[in-house]
Amino acid sequence: MERPRAVVRGPVLDSADPLGLARFYSALLDWAILVAPDGALKLECQFDPNYVAPIWPSASGQPLAMAHLDVAVDDLARAEAWALECGATLAATQPQKGVRVLLDPAGHPFCLFEHAIATRPRQTVIPRAVVNDLDRAVTFLRAVFGVDAEVHPSRPVEVRLGDSVVLVSEAGARAAFPAFLYVYVDDADATYRRAMDAGATSVEPPTDTEYGDRRAMFRDPSGNVFQVAHRP
Repeated sequence: MERPRAVVRGPVLDSADPLGLARFYSALLDWAILVAPDGALKLECQFDPNYVAPIWPSASGQPLAMAHLDVAVDDLARAEAWALECGATLAATQPQKGVRVLLDPAGHPFCLFEHAIATRPRQTVIPRAVVNDLDRAVTFLRAVFGVDAEVHPSRPVEVRLGDSVVLVSEAGARAAFPAFLYVYVDDADATYRRAMDAGATSVEPPTDTEYGDRRAMFRDPSGNVFQVAHRP
């Protein structure tokens, strides 16, 4: 039997308050909260009505931590202070010099350790759309792609789609100028339906292409055109 393709997408953490836990890690790591993350490494927070926080260090007969996260940081003292500000708790036992063990709001232990971190370069080409109504454009992207983007009046909005960033800014200094984007998603048909519900205009209904993509095409209310596709 030939080994099937497999990839680790990331750990899943149980919690009685998964949204609160997601907000904690979003603040701690500067990661976006996505409803349906696509492709990139993710940390998933999952609701469990019977969740009980583990005991760390472990003790016989007590709930055990099944796994923990190791988080590399470039400044251990500052990272510890930031984690505490985000809502973490410093564990009573610190077994190793150069490592800080903390507990997230759900009680999961995680470790901070100092390590040189290469700055992640921005992608070479960053698409940009200039729109007449920034709030409406971002609301559409949230509804269709599940992005977690915040509008700041003084700068373009950074929208993360999978592993890529798209800038969206409001017309003013520059005239409105639409973008034309090809976006890989988990389900092109479902994305197309969400776009139609959010006020988009259909350009091409979902169809199978000769090169293997299942693809659809629509124009958003701001005039930006999206081709969304997945590989069946």
